[in-house]
Amino acid sequence: MFEMSLRLRCSSRISSRCPRRRETLTVKRLFDCSRQRSQKTCGARKGFQYQVVTAIADDLNNHANELTEGTNETEMAVPVATNEKKRRVVLKISGEALQGPEMFGIDKKILKSIAQQIAECHRDGYQIAVVVGGGNFFRGADAFEGIDRVKADYVGMLATTMNAICLHSMLESLNVESRLQTALYIREVAEPYVRQKAIRHLEKRRIVVIGAGTGNPFFTTDMAAVLRAGEIGADEVLKATKVDGVYSCDPSKYSSAKLLKRLTYDQALKDNLQFMDGPAVSLCKDLSMPIRVFNLLDEGSISKAIRGDCIGSVADACGDVAQGKMPEPQNRDTQEKDARLNGDSDMTENSMRSKLQIDETESENLLQVL
Repeated sequence: MFEMSLRLRCSSRISSRCPRRRETLTVKRLFDCSRQRSQKTCGARKGFQYQVVTAIADDLNNHANELTEGTNETEMAVPVATNEKKRRVVLKISGEALQGPEMFGIDKKILKSIAQQIAECHRDGYQIAVVVGGGNFFRGADAFEGIDRVKADYVGMLATTMNAICLHSMLESLNVESRLQTALYIREVAEPYVRQKAIRHLEKRRIVVIGAGTGNPFFTTDMAAVLRAGEIGADEVLKATKVDGVYSCDPSKYSSAKLLKRLTYDQALKDNLQFMDGPAVSLCKDLSMPIRVFNLLDEGSISKAIRGDCIGSVADACGDVAQGKMPEPQNRDTQEKDARLNGDSDMTENSMRSKLQIDETESENLLQVL
C-alpha cells in the first residue's frame, strides 16, 4: 500500500508538469526526499520497512534516468533574450488610398497588399499600430445640408471603423495575430481603445488596428494617428497617401511644384503645406515626432517605410537646408501663366490687386516729389 500511494503521488505530480525537464527534476526531488525520510525514520535498522523504501527510491531513480536519457540539449535549451529593439511605428492609411481606382468602397487588391506588407514587417519583429481613415465612405467635413457637423463626424468615425474591421480581418486571414480597438464603444465588434492595453498588445507581438479616430468630433484621423503615436511611444508616424510625398504646392494645379524630401514643422505650418492638418503638425512639433509621407501605391512602399528606408518626404524639427528649403519664389509672370492655364481665378485676382496697389504707391510718390 505504501508503494502504491507513493507511485500515485509521483505520477500525479509528474502529470501536472508538461515539460520533460520538469518531470525529471520532480522525480529526482522525490527520490532525495524518500532517501532522507527513510534514513531519519529507520536509522541504522535494516528492517523490512527500510528495504521497501529503498526499493521504491531505486525505482524512482531508474525512472528519472530514463527521462533524462530521453531529453536532449535542444529540448532543455532556454531562449536567450536579445537587447535589439525594433522600431515602433504608427501607420496612417487614408481612406482615399484604400478605394484605389474606384470612387467608393475598398479595393480588395490594395487591401490585401497592405495587409501582406504589414504582416511581413511584423514577422521581422517590428511593432506596428495602424490608424485607418474613412474618406472612401464618408467624411465629416463634407457634411451636406440637413446634417450638423458633430453628427457628420460621428458618421465618419463609423466609416473608419468599417475600414479597420476589413483590415483586421485580412490580417487574421494571413495568420497574423492582431487586435482591433476603437475609440467608440462598440463591444460586439472591437475592444475599446485603452493605452495600456495597446502597449501590452504591441509588447506581445500583436498588430493593433485602431478605428473611430479620436472618438471626438472636429478632430481628423491625422490627429488621431499623432495622438496615438504619442501615447504608445512610437518612433515615427507614417502617412500613406496617393502622392509621392510633400510638394511645395499642389502638383495637380501647378507644373512648378517640387517634391520636398526634408522639411521642418515650421515650414509646413507657415507655407500651409496640406499633407496633414495644422493641429496634427503642431502636436508632432510638441512631441518631436517625425512624420514620413509616402505613396501607398508604390510596390513595397509600406515595408520600406516601416523599416526606416529613405522614401517619400520627412517632416521633423531640424529638416534639411539643402533639400528641405523652400524653392525661391518664381516670377509673377510665370505664376500668372500657370494660374491662367489651370483656371485659378484667385491667383489672377490677387495679382491684379497687387498691380493696382503698386501703381497707386508709384503715383503717390510722384505727387510727393512734385
